[in-house]
Amino acid sequence: MKIISSVKEIYSKYNYFIIDLWGVLHDGHKPYEHAVETLRFLKNSGKKIALLSNAPRRAIKAQTVLENLGFD
Repeated sequence: MKIISSVKEIYSKYNYFIIDLWGVLHDGHKPYEHAVETLRFLKNSGKKIALLSNAPRRAIKAQTVLENLGFD
């Protein structure tokens, strides 16, 4: 198994990304370093992104939280 330091090392090999929210993109209070930039990069590269969460809340609430944290 190869450990990578950035999605940018492998993004060209994949068309789709499934990314968890809490603990991957943010800690519940602030986005992790480079998370907003990386999602924007994947989106601008034409990649399809599915955001995943097992939190007991509706998608609209998760969307609002992400927007408040600076994700677009």
